[in-house]
Formats: sequence, structure tokens, C-alpha cells
Amino acid sequence: AEYMGILMRCCQCGVVLSFDKQAITSVCGSLPESQMITIYCVSNQYFVWNADDVMFLRQGCRITGALIGTFFGHPQQNEFLTLPLLLSPEEAALCLLMGFATIRDDCNYPLPSPETVRDFEVSRIQDLERQEEVIRRNREASRALFSNKKRKAEDESDSKRRTDES
Repeated sequence: AEYMGILMRCCQCGVVLSFDKQAITSVCGSLPESQMITIYCVSNQYFVWNADDVMFLRQGCRITGALIGTFFGHPQQNEFLTLPLLLSPEEAALCLLMGFATIRDDCNYPLPSPETVRDFEVSRIQDLERQEEVIRRNREASRALFSNKKRKAEDESDSKRRTDES
């Protein structure tokens, strides 16, 4: 019987990886052109930015990759990671071989002008300030609500104590 699989050598450790093409195709299937997953190649690293594509890869194809994004304004935290999904070269190649992904090489775009970079930075800072203002207002409203509830509970206990004393 002819082997209907794919053999790939891992670029990191040199181990030969074997994939059963029929088993993977039955799980993942081939997608129509309009539903193909787009994998972005930047500096020889492969990223998936679409959340639905990440879910398809992880749940339907058992390709996990690694989430590497952080929350805006909190780049130092690493407890909860977000998009993009970083794929190994082997995972990206497998997606191509199985016929459900295309790779876009976006390295050829020109660098943004200094004005565009400045405008982006100003916009980002303004967005962050607006978010901090909303968080501050919500925190103050929560404190006011809590203090009103606390004051009401104290008034009720005082009134109950006065009634008991009478």
C-alpha cells in the first residue's frame, strides 16, 4: 500500500514529522477560495490575525500555534495572551499542503511616513486617555454605589437598634 502522508523535517531539531493526509483532510477538509485562512509571513514568522481562523485551526485541525499578543496599555502582562497566533514553519507548511490556507508576504509594503507614525502615536495616546477616563468614572460610580449601600445598611441597623432600645 502506498503511504498517503506528508513527511517534513523540523527546522528546529531535525526530527522527521509524519502527517496522515487523509486523516487531516477528513477533519479539516479543503476550503473554498473565499474561506481560505490567510497566514501572514513577516520576518520568516507566520501569524494568523483572524479569531475565526484561529478557532478553525485549533478546534477543527488541532493546530495550536502560540498566542503571543498582549492587551493594549499592558504590554508587560503575560497571563492572558491574545491575537496574533504564531505558527511554526511546519504548522504553516501543513496548512498550505492541506489546502486550507494561503500565505501573504507583507514584507514588501513601504514604511509609513513620519507624519503617519506621529498621527498614529497621537491617536493611540488619545485612545488610552479616553479609556482611562471611562475606567476612572466607572470606578467612582462603583465607589459611590457601594458607599450608598453601606450608609443605607448602617441607617437600617441604627434604626433597628433604636427600635429595640425603646
